[in-house]
Amino acid sequence: MRFPDGLAALAFVLATFASAVVPARAQTPEAVQLADQGVFRIMNIREDGLSTGSGFMIGPDLVMTNHHVVGGSERLLVLRSEPPFNELLDATVVAAQASFDMAVLRVPGLVGRRIELSPTLPMKGARVFSLGFPGLADLSHARDLEGLRRDLNYTVSTLTSGDVNRTVRESWTDTGPVLNVIQHSAEVRHGNSGGPLLDDCGRIAGINTQIRARESVSTIHLAAGVTDIRRFLDAAG
Repeated sequence: MRFPDGLAALAFVLATFASAVVPARAQTPEAVQLADQGVFRIMNIREDGLSTGSGFMIGPDLVMTNHHVVGGSERLLVLRSEPPFNELLDATVVAAQASFDMAVLRVPGLVGRRIELSPTLPMKGARVFSLGFPGLADLSHARDLEGLRRDLNYTVSTLTSGDVNRTVRESWTDTGPVLNVIQHSAEVRHGNSGGPLLDDCGRIAGINTQIRARESVSTIHLAAGVTDIRRFLDAAG
């Protein structure tokens, strides 16, 4: 089709603009499935019973989680699905800092996928998703290690999605370091602690650490940002 000179110029501008517009990246099942290969359930065996948390793989045999997930343990286990059973792998703490509420576990023999750290904090309004093991999602409750080994549901993570509501400079404790704390709407519950907050590319944007709730008030979900994960890992060597 032949345009008059003025219309031809306008058509060229519109075509150039259209080619420059890139659709916003959306969370895809493929990104979720790749990230899921690096997310694991952590069981803390204490004198008073079992508690559960989440963690993510940052390197060969290395899993990151929250300090409060592993505190006071007599034995730490990382669960990995290996049908028809779950593997129960012993873990040891190799780095921990209570003020950051972060820890790294060494898990010999762990097979999984290292999850890349995002280079920057997610922007306000950015889409994010969480993977982890909230206790409320457990339809059955294992009473012992054999129950954990046999129940494959214990290694199926829960996915939630949301947005970054805001990022603030805050400390977990009155005397702790100031961190970039991400408030987001990808719902997390007890058991999600230590699990990843991921961007749409499936990279680590933060580590889910706290929830805050009051009666008749929506729950607030908080994660320490990736910049502070890097600070902690750099300090731990």
